Amino acid sequence: MGARITDVVKNLLILNVLMYLGTYTLEKQGYDITGWLALRNPFLEGAGFQPYQIVTSMFMHADFMHLLSNMVGLFFIAPIIEMRLGAKKFLTYYLITGLGATAVFMVISALFEPGTNYGALGASGALSGVMMAFMLYYPNMKVMLLFFPVPIKAKYLIGGILLYDVIMGFLGHASFIGVAYNTGVGHTAHVGGALFGFLLITYWRKRGEVL
Repeated sequence: MGARITDVVKNLLILNVLMYLGTYTLEKQGYDITGWLALRNPFLEGAGFQPYQIVTSMFMHADFMHLLSNMVGLFFIAPIIEMRLGAKKFLTYYLITGLGATAVFMVISALFEPGTNYGALGASGALSGVMMAFMLYYPNMKVMLLFFPVPIKAKYLIGGILLYDVIMGFLGHASFIGVAYNTGVGHTAHVGGALFGFLLITYWRKRGEVL
């Protein structure tokens, strides 16, 4: 699987990298950039929420490996979807799935973690939306994970990843049944991004806006 780097994806990669480098540099100088730009849940108690965080949090990452994992996925998968949807449609799709991921994360956190208001950040919600689009359009295309180089059909690999996110998202918020297990990853945001991606592609298809 391979595709030339497309314009929107290229700019998203640049923006995410620049945001990471800027955050890293300024925080080394003592500025709490993550505290300003990461998302604080407005439905929970605790100071710090600002409306702009809904967008800025989508382009921030906690550390280099967090950035690398998301950018690798974006680099290899997103150009194929951008070429399928077109640049304008793809950017709209990316932003809506990212915002959808944020909305689901905030609601679930407010319902099941009312005492926690940590900063959420990362592009993985939007990336999950991109993965959903890939699974819908190319279910039988074989893809590989970097650390598990065995070709697997997209519908099985991506479907398995999303199922894992559903299970871990539930366990991360399951203190009400005494089995909470939090991995520190925003699994519910991943599920939200995939869900909004599915709904958006379905809506566009019904309107005849995309194939």
